[in-house]
Amino acid sequence: MLPEQRSFSDARIAFVHGRPGPHPTHVALAKSVNADFVFVDRILRYHDMEDAGRVRRYASWLLNSVFFQNVRQYDVILAEGMHVPPVIMKKLRILRPDQKIAGIMGDECLFFMKTGWYSPKTQKLLSYTLGHYDALICMCEFQAELARAIFKGRKKSPRIVTAHEIISVERPKPIENGEIIRDGHRLLFVANGPSGWRGFYKGIETLLQTFKLVAEKYQDARLTVIGDWDKEYVDDLLSRTENTESNIEFVGRRKDLPSFFNNSDLCVHITNGDAFPIATLEAVRAGLPTIVSNLTGTKEVVEKVDPKMVVPMDPRVASDTICWYFELSLDEKKAISDKGREVMLQYTAEKGFEEFKEAVNSLLKK
Repeated sequence: MLPEQRSFSDARIAFVHGRPGPHPTHVALAKSVNADFVFVDRILRYHDMEDAGRVRRYASWLLNSVFFQNVRQYDVILAEGMHVPPVIMKKLRILRPDQKIAGIMGDECLFFMKTGWYSPKTQKLLSYTLGHYDALICMCEFQAELARAIFKGRKKSPRIVTAHEIISVERPKPIENGEIIRDGHRLLFVANGPSGWRGFYKGIETLLQTFKLVAEKYQDARLTVIGDWDKEYVDDLLSRTENTESNIEFVGRRKDLPSFFNNSDLCVHITNGDAFPIATLEAVRAGLPTIVSNLTGTKEVVEKVDPKMVVPMDPRVASDTICWYFELSLDEKKAISDKGREVMLQYTAEKGFEEFKEAVNSLLKK
């Protein structure tokens, strides 16, 4: 079969990922192209070790590059995010000239690169490494925009391919005939911390500042936060909410999301670069109106529902938008809810698998 006619169905693909394991949606996508799963630190473990030093990390990169099992049998090596070994294998000519390496970009890396979050040394390493990938499969249009901006005008840059994250078939489905639209003031936020840079990435401080302004107008307003967050970090945040902490509840990680969707009035996700948060897709799919920031990847979904519900990372603007929604009539709220369910038909798992397969197939063509 000629190279330009090949597809994932007759190609061998390796999926390189970190520990403890890949993101569940990436597991499903990788399985859809029959990929073999390979830990990035299979030989010398470091990826989940907090005390792993620089020497151990560098040694692991080299060892796992040189001793990558049956490496030349693969046509494509996919990496979940930015991993160095595929580039080392390419530079040392361990790979055949026609083998392709591609990164699945669905995390904070591109946003933090674009905004200068990383130290100059880390930024240089990331730029060099990603620049030597053959392609970046960006898991939403927002990620693709960031990648194009980062590599614009550079001599060495990867091809940018767009696909989308999917809602795993294992995730709970909306409650049948659930009555989402109510006239209350209960906000819902779903994201995991636990603290530090994850807190910045998930926009938790901006969310609490926003809620404080909403609570000034609606004294019965409530905010429920689902996800793993460090208690000390949360206590510090709540100490700065000026007597609204009694209206904020952190309930930890929960599996019964549909019941929370069904008992909330609005989902709010105003984050700093969150790639394509699945929880917002699930909320919209369940009929729960959702507000996101313009730095959240699922803005492309929400703006199809109502452009007003995409807001900047500004507590004042975000709170005004929340209050605007609260003031809508029940019929207007229901129209937004119904529109969300309609839009989510464009983001089914089946369409996500199809997009991802097309992205991988594009790497196998001349």
